[in-house]
Amino acid sequence: MQSGLLSFHSIHGSQIQLSNNNHTATRVDAEKVYDNGVVYAGIPFSGHSRFVVEANELGVGWSGSFKLGVVLLSPDNFKQGYKPPRYSPGSDHDSWVWSRNLLHIGSEVKVPYGFINLEEVEKGDRLGIEVSEDGVVRYLVNGAGQGVVAQNIYTTHDHVMGFIDHYGQAVTSTVVDAFVSPFSLQHLCRKVIYRRLKHDMRALSEYLPQPLLHYVLAICIKDTPHDDQSDRAKATK
Repeated sequence: MQSGLLSFHSIHGSQIQLSNNNHTATRVDAEKVYDNGVVYAGIPFSGHSRFVVEANELGVGWSGSFKLGVVLLSPDNFKQGYKPPRYSPGSDHDSWVWSRNLLHIGSEVKVPYGFINLEEVEKGDRLGIEVSEDGVVRYLVNGAGQGVVAQNIYTTHDHVMGFIDHYGQAVTSTVVDAFVSPFSLQHLCRKVIYRRLKHDMRALSEYLPQPLLHYVLAICIKDTPHDDQSDRAKATK
């Protein structure tokens, strides 16, 4: 495990002020400004990862509250000078944002999500993001999973970044539990093979026995594009 995730990232919204060795994020002038409160986890997720914050301060006068999100960002773009969206969900196509009682998938799709409404979050509640070794994302409230958000999140070259949006009533939060784990060698091997051959999955069947073929293709499930799913089906026949 690495401890680098035990803080917020230096890339954050213009209204965010970090303190407490970057463990605490506050949206300044919260009584005047309701947005520009996005702050990312300290390093990209990998393997089994968790990022949990405690709600320290909530204001009044605005609608909306904390939002949790995961977004895929190119390493070439996500560096000093990168400008986060004013609020989430933004225009990112590859993002999964929990706001109120809805999960926003990209900028267009919205589906019901969670066992509570995030506008009901109170001071002292803990909000988290957890990703399994095989890339299944879940959001957490006080340690309780709220349902699957996404799968196969690691089949990409992009950074998998978690973030907290201090929006509306949400003013301050502090990181209380966070870690990332290195990918297993098995996962990395499967990922490389899949990336290199995903445009012609049938080529795999010429080199691998059926049990190993099914194992390799286990990382490409329902988030795989339709054309890739078709090729996978042909390869496993």
